[in-house]
Amino acid sequence: MNEIPRKPSKARRFLQSYLGRAIIGLILIGAIQTIVILMITIQYQREQRIAKTYEALGVKVRSGFCGPNWLPEELGELLPFFQRVVSISLDEVDESGSPGMIFDLGAFHNLELLTLNGTQLTDTVWEQLNTLPNLENLWLRGAKVTNSQLSHFKGLTNL
Repeated sequence: MNEIPRKPSKARRFLQSYLGRAIIGLILIGAIQTIVILMITIQYQREQRIAKTYEALGVKVRSGFCGPNWLPEELGELLPFFQRVVSISLDEVDESGSPGMIFDLGAFHNLELLTLNGTQLTDTVWEQLNTLPNLENLWLRGAKVTNSQLSHFKGLTNL
């Protein structure tokens, strides 16, 4: 017998027209989350690799919790990428005598304390100071600082 073709229900039409878009949206959200997690992990691994190199050279490096305010510190200790380098003490380092001893300070975005007492610094190191947005304390006792080097402190608003 001839059946009369039925018109799809409103719910079925809605699903047909929007389900594909919803799936694509969810895939995009998942991809963005994965990229963000990878960026955080890569930054953490780079920071830790440089910190271990510093420690092998006898530099004092201290890590601390740098997670979001809403995350309890106890939970942050279980998630290692929330433990970031917050303090580096490069006392008595002669950068001019051993170029490259002080390197990649810009990798430590959460650095709050940098000690460079008695350290002879090159211009490269001074330029790296502007890449430390969270730097609150900078100790330069005995370090020779020229007027031109003072210009590198302009971007350090937390200092």
